[in-house]
Amino acid sequence: MIEIKAIGLELKDDYIRQAIDYGANSGIKWVILTNGMNWQIYRITFSKPIDKEMVYEINFSNINPKIENHIEPIYYLCKEALGKSLLDEYHSQKQALSKYYIGQMILTETVLDVIKRELKRLTPGVKIENDEIEEALRSDVIKRDALEGDKAVDAAVSAILCK
Repeated sequence: MIEIKAIGLELKDDYIRQAIDYGANSGIKWVILTNGMNWQIYRITFSKPIDKEMVYEINFSNINPKIENHIEPIYYLCKEALGKSLLDEYHSQKQALSKYYIGQMILTETVLDVIKRELKRLTPGVKIENDEIEEALRSDVIKRDALEGDKAVDAAVSAILCK
């Protein structure tokens, strides 16, 4: 579904909420809000309460047609790409590469074991345990926002389910 506002009109939170409500009431998981120059692409999550995620935004005044990663997001909105569910694939890839998922994956026993093995190889004779590595990662290496909040919790649940 596309919600179109007047050209140049600022895409305020009220407009976003309106577009999300229209989409949710129609059972549509993808909503686009645009004023012609700015295009915001949202994915609706049908949970309680209904939630949204801005997957990406296109500002046509900043597009350079010679740069592929400027053009690719536009392609996801064309009829051919929508028919192939490429927007869903793009969203899945973006989620998999998010700081939340990667942060949680780094803290899995498998990855901690690999880090421990490499640290032992680099520093023979030093006794290192996974919980020490995890604490160092949590406190000094991984940004706090990647490990806290709703998205981090969702990523942790996904990491557990994938074991």
